[in-house]
Amino acid sequence: MGLVVAYNLHFVGNIAGAYALIDPPDKYSDGVLGGIAGLLFSPTHGLFVFSPFLLFVPCFLRQVLRDRKMRGLTIAIGCAMVVQVIFYSMIDWRQGMSFGPRWLTDMAPMLVWMLPPVLAALSRAGRVVFAAAALAAVAIE
Repeated sequence: MGLVVAYNLHFVGNIAGAYALIDPPDKYSDGVLGGIAGLLFSPTHGLFVFSPFLLFVPCFLRQVLRDRKMRGLTIAIGCAMVVQVIFYSMIDWRQGMSFGPRWLTDMAPMLVWMLPPVLAALSRAGRVVFAAAALAAVAIE
């Protein structure tokens, strides 16, 4: 990492490299709250639009945190996801010309890891709704 920073400072004059000089980040920012809303619920980029079954994790957070053995790891992963969403909300959350939740794709496995306690807590009707949300995600993709 130090070599990359040294290279960027020496040849470009910016710690973030040349891409940071193309357009200032504030040119694309709609503010943190607007960015969070866009990342999670935008019709063309929102994580919960393309994977609506993942909404079950924040809606059933109490069940996710119930397992004492995994609570620390779950909280650490949750904090990492919150930091990631906040970080990406401060830059161009629209992700250029892409389609789908590109910035948050790497967060999907962490959310899926949190799903088993949610599924165990769901009633029969809740599981039907979950299955419908999962099928909707497949249909959207």
